[in-house]
Amino acid sequence: MSVIADEEYYEVLQVLRNRLHKFVDEAKVARNDLNRIFTEDWWPLSFLLANRYDVDVTYAVIVECLKWRRSFAVNNISLLELKPLLDRGLAYIHGKDCDGSSILWINMRQHIIGQQNSDKLIIYWLERHTMELQAAPITLLFDMSSCCLQNMDLDFIKFIIHSCKYYYPSCLTTLLIFENPGLLKASWILLRTWMPPEMQHLLQHVKRSSLSAYVPQPYIPIRYGGQVCFL
Repeated sequence: MSVIADEEYYEVLQVLRNRLHKFVDEAKVARNDLNRIFTEDWWPLSFLLANRYDVDVTYAVIVECLKWRRSFAVNNISLLELKPLLDRGLAYIHGKDCDGSSILWINMRQHIIGQQNSDKLIIYWLERHTMELQAAPITLLFDMSSCCLQNMDLDFIKFIIHSCKYYYPSCLTTLLIFENPGLLKASWILLRTWMPPEMQHLLQHVKRSSLSAYVPQPYIPIRYGGQVCFL
């Protein structure tokens, strides 16, 4: 189990579950999500950990997350509708960083402002990673190389950041901004001000020359001086 708590925190977990059992409107959440909250410790523990075991805050966050999961139809995302974006390599999980965290590569040059399903593709990967590996750590690598203004979708990036904080908590370990063009420097300065302090500390700007300090050579694409021919 990736999210582990001392035994004393399991008492807090039980208090949280009792409150959820009492107050959650089952008509507004997906049945399998609710079942997971009550049967798999790691999932609610990941929310408690992210919110410093504050039951009141965690309860509110989980309720909103459960409602969002149903409205976004997280459990029904179809690979068929995502295939064009998958084929273009907009986002994919590949390799590990130097600390052993999985890497979600997000190629922003493959996204255009207003593009449909980009958000669903990000959630597809975050969901798959989180549920299969039980909230194991993940690094987000925004590949900004060759990007221009039409690729810099602030709402899209804000959605990703919001999702990591509230819908997939306790997973994000590093936020790498790779080869950000000078034209878009101000955009990331603005985005940083929208991040919570704990996420601001995770953000690192990296160049091709320094990427290997964060990602081992075997996982860096050949086009960036690495060893792997992957998208």
